[in-house]
Amino acid sequence: MVTFCLEAIEHHDLRRIFRLNIQFHREQFLACGNNKLVQSILEYAQQAHLIRAIKYSESGHLQKVERDHRQIVKAMQGKNRDSLVEIVRNHLPESRDAYVRAYTLRHGNGFPDLRDDWGRDWSQI
Repeated sequence: MVTFCLEAIEHHDLRRIFRLNIQFHREQFLACGNNKLVQSILEYAQQAHLIRAIKYSESGHLQKVERDHRQIVKAMQGKNRDSLVEIVRNHLPESRDAYVRAYTLRHGNGFPDLRDDWGRDWSQI
């Protein structure tokens, strides 16, 4: 799948990149073996599609995503959980930051409090 993504990046085929990205993350989530969790993640991920697609136009973004995806695959194949957690943690902030910018532009008052009922601050992912 990563090879197909490289082709799509080289040809700037944004529709294909978009579909391959969704497919990649679906396969990644399926590895957890919990179909209910996968379905929930995919439902929330669908809400992020627009933000992800907007980032495709940023210089170097697609190449970074492709590198991140290669590292994620390698970490999953090697069963190196700590490495996988670190790679995914570093992969997430750009989308989170794009959400913050979009929210702030729309509502003009910063991002809402992301602490859950247990006091964990999800903005620090």
